[in-house]
Amino acid sequence: MCTIDRVPIEEELQKLTTEDVFTAEITAKQTSEILHFAAKHLPKLEGIEHVKRILQHHNVSLEIARSPVPVKPPYTKEQFDEWKLIWPVSFRPLTKLRIELEDEDRRFIVKCLEEIKDAKMVVMAKHSEVIARARDGTAGGHPLKHAAMCCIALVADMEVERRRAGVLVPLKRPASPLPQDPEEREKSPQAMGYLCEGMDVFSTKEPCVMCCMALVHSRIGRLFFLEESKSGGISYYSMHSLKALNHHFTAYKCSM
Repeated sequence: MCTIDRVPIEEELQKLTTEDVFTAEITAKQTSEILHFAAKHLPKLEGIEHVKRILQHHNVSLEIARSPVPVKPPYTKEQFDEWKLIWPVSFRPLTKLRIELEDEDRRFIVKCLEEIKDAKMVVMAKHSEVIARARDGTAGGHPLKHAAMCCIALVADMEVERRRAGVLVPLKRPASPLPQDPEEREKSPQAMGYLCEGMDVFSTKEPCVMCCMALVHSRIGRLFFLEESKSGGISYYSMHSLKALNHHFTAYKCSM
């Protein structure tokens, strides 16, 4: 039995925070006219577009007040249920959270997880084809030779050979020649892209912060790991979805 659970992204883990805005109570008959005026003459709710302008209230007065509203939009049903008790908000679940693995994809994932289960290694794949495999090399005295770093290095070596040969071979796609002119070659679609762009990474252990950063820079697509770490780059730091980083990938905690 294999379970494949997506690790929540940063937005799903956020707690409710509020900020005060100025509010005024109006009668129901004034609502349409005031909303029309606000849309035409008042600035947009920049940064808090998820906050609705109207809160139904039974006690009406003409006093200006300060009211708390959620600073960030809700991304999960649980957040929405909590947020809306403070003030009405819009709820638009992120498309990237609606992820379902197709049967063929799942079979390949399970196959790779079976391979790494007891091997303490990292496997990289693309288009359901294994590209590189590597084991931890720190026992040899090199502190940076974690399995993920070694695997990225292997892909880099393949890229060097690919460019030398002038043909797109290693990534299991139809081979096509690169332009002979050096400048045109660098601009070619075959030569563009990041080192591990869109690749699936299967790791026995959850990658550390160093390895997670290398995976971010290499632009991987998905990460599957078996053994969670208390100070891991994913479960502890959420490095697969940090807004401060310029690339995000989907991470899965798996068990066999």
